[in-house]
Amino acid sequence: MAEIFKIAGAMLASLLVGGSIVAVLVRVLSNWISKRTLDYYNNQHAKELEQLKANYTEALAKTKHELDKAERRHFIYSQSQFELYNSLWKQLIYTKRLADALWKKADPKKLPSFADQIGQTKFVIEENMLLIEEEHYNKLITLMEEFESFKVGKQKLVELKQSTPEEILANIEDVSEMIRKNGGSKDRYDALVSQIGDSFRKQIHG
Repeated sequence: MAEIFKIAGAMLASLLVGGSIVAVLVRVLSNWISKRTLDYYNNQHAKELEQLKANYTEALAKTKHELDKAERRHFIYSQSQFELYNSLWKQLIYTKRLADALWKKADPKKLPSFADQIGQTKFVIEENMLLIEEEHYNKLITLMEEFESFKVGKQKLVELKQSTPEEILANIEDVSEMIRKNGGSKDRYDALVSQIGDSFRKQIHG
């Protein structure tokens, strides 16, 4: 009987020891699996972050490139517009001076140069339309129309004054009306030149 108990005790001890080993092995294996799984997900996350960073860097570089191009285009446009507005302003002032001289005296010898100057100024405006702000362009066209109207009025006044004294007396009302219309044209082109000058100054100074 004692031998049986000894054998049974030895078997029980063996099972307990074996069970402890299995438990340890299960725990070690579980830890190993957990670590490998965590490492896998960490690696995947790191790869995704690197890809995201690469995509962001590429997008940022493209955006910076486009911004640099836009900035260069804007600089070239602004510089070209600055030079044009300065040149155009000189044309306008010279045209105005010729008109003012004709206002003081309707000299037929000055009419051709005034007409030529109007044509030159209109050509500069039309040729550079793409660089002129729409608001300024519309005012410039209106100003040219006023100069044209003033020129026509002066031509008619010169023709009337070249008539005989009798014809001038007979058409004195027409002469007075023409002077009045020319005065209105002068007032309008004076106001327009002033407005355009203010607009150009604001545009140049930003």
